[in-house]
Amino acid sequence: MFETGGMNRRALLQRALVLAGATAAIGACDAIGFADSDSPFRHSAEDMALITALANVIVPTGDTVGAIDAGVPASFEGLMANWASPETREAMASVLETLGALDPDGADFAGLSEARQAELLTAFDTEALAPAEGGGGSPFGPPPASNPDYQRFKQLVVVLFYLSEPALTQEIAYTHIPGRWDPSVPVTPETRPQGGPGMF
Repeated sequence: MFETGGMNRRALLQRALVLAGATAAIGACDAIGFADSDSPFRHSAEDMALITALANVIVPTGDTVGAIDAGVPASFEGLMANWASPETREAMASVLETLGALDPDGADFAGLSEARQAELLTAFDTEALAPAEGGGGSPFGPPPASNPDYQRFKQLVVVLFYLSEPALTQEIAYTHIPGRWDPSVPVTPETRPQGGPGMF
């Protein structure tokens, strides 16, 4: 089982299922899996292209793997098909409809250049994730946003990314505890982020 600091893969899976409003027992599976070919909840080719474009903007490929390398679009579809509640499916469909129409000229988001996609989603993200009035929320998660459905969509993309083997083995490092204590750890260009529950 992969570890990310104090959070293991099963804990990440539980987080993803909670975000999806899972309709089945959280402890009943070891992996989300992909949507069956005959599932009535599979996304259209257009929606999958949009999900792929959005995931690539949220977790782009850089020096290490990104959401596309980690199979996030297919995992998102599997989560929606196999585990999501009807309310979550409806909310995520609404989010996708909104994000697909971000271009003021009416262009399809998935067909835009990556630079234009990033520009549009960054502007939307800033407004959508502005703190909601009243505050509150869990001390272990981000504060409530003005657009909670988009906030949940973005959280799902990130959590599904860190559920993948490429992310857990290449993007973040695991420091075994207890282990040798080094009072000063040099930071080099090869140093990777340290995972922990505070990330989620």
